[in-house]
Amino acid sequence: MNILTACATYTGHVQTFNGLEALRFLIPDGKDKDGKSKDIPIFVIPNLPAGNSCAAGAYEIGTNLLIEGRVYKRNLTKQQKDEKIIDDRLYVVPTCPLQVANKALKKNRVDLAGGVGFIEPQNRDDVLNFGLVCSGQPQRRLNVTPDNNGVAFKIAAWNDDCNRLKHLLYQGRQIALGGKLNFRAYLSKEGIQRCEYRITIKSNQTSAFGSGKPKEKSTRRDLDSLDGGVGTTSKPEVFESPHQQAIANTTIDIKDPVNDGIPF
Repeated sequence: MNILTACATYTGHVQTFNGLEALRFLIPDGKDKDGKSKDIPIFVIPNLPAGNSCAAGAYEIGTNLLIEGRVYKRNLTKQQKDEKIIDDRLYVVPTCPLQVANKALKKNRVDLAGGVGFIEPQNRDDVLNFGLVCSGQPQRRLNVTPDNNGVAFKIAAWNDDCNRLKHLLYQGRQIALGGKLNFRAYLSKEGIQRCEYRITIKSNQTSAFGSGKPKEKSTRRDLDSLDGGVGTTSKPEVFESPHQQAIANTTIDIKDPVNDGIPF
């Protein structure tokens, strides 16, 4: 599961990486301590469920719209990585038509379910940062295929959520969560302008499921070199829900069937 529900301001139609057409929006998020805008850019890709709501000229610049869709990072090909191509954008593929909303309406929510890819070293007692890999529906335009459908996200848990999750999480652990999308722009070590999206967990909106012994924890190494910013030594098995996992992990031993006396 990788669903974004947000109210965002339309800023225009654009062409992104490889000429991909998208609608650019900003999710309002106030200003930082220096007075700089923290608004969050997202890029909505027109599709069939959205219908004419993504047509060019449908909205005036500055229109506030309610958006619901699956959220993705682009999976770069090996050639693109070798060529050091960068695409930090966050894409949204609508699950229903966009709707014009009152300018006063605010919404910023992300719902995710997947497997923990890594847990960062904890440098502070009040925050836990980790990576989550979700199973996304194939999106050919973003190079998300049935064989390469892991969508990676950076997650932050604060205060009580931090204290609870640091005892529950390990690499490969399945978790569902609700959170808020955050954004920051920064200059990389190579002097390249980059941006980072991170989901901050909303208070008590997590549910860890699954069993088994924790695997050896992996740590964040060089996120700038990883597409999507989440590194895993091996792709964790991802389930959409605890129910799905229970079905997948169910085994039946028929080597020694029990004779219960009940005729077939």
